Amino acid sequence: MIALALRQPIYVLGDLAAPPKLVGELLELATTASPPVLLAPATLLDLNAVAQLFRPSGFEELPLSTEEALSYIAGHAIGGLGWMPNGLTVEENRKLFVLSGDDEGEREAAVGLVRRGLLRVFDK
Repeated sequence: MIALALRQPIYVLGDLAAPPKLVGELLELATTASPPVLLAPATLLDLNAVAQLFRPSGFEELPLSTEEALSYIAGHAIGGLGWMPNGLTVEENRKLFVLSGDDEGEREAAVGLVRRGLLRVFDK
């Protein structure tokens, strides 16, 4: 969320575990038409009692609750007003999202895509 708040480009490799997959789905990187599957409230960690301790100084607008965080991330979906271009096309972002970190060939493809995006953003 801090990268989003700082308007920095992000790259999401979604086939690693549930959290990046959920973030990618909220950012509309998944190619499925179905909305992201959100965890049931009972399965979410309740950090409300200590949430303020995790908010970095200068980022008072960042969400604290799980629901607020999900909404905040979704507000930065690819192609929307909150999305920060990362040098990749929509198709390239979606390709990156489905690559697996477990397969060497796919890891190399992911590194290539991120490199391409970074070069497009910063090598102007």
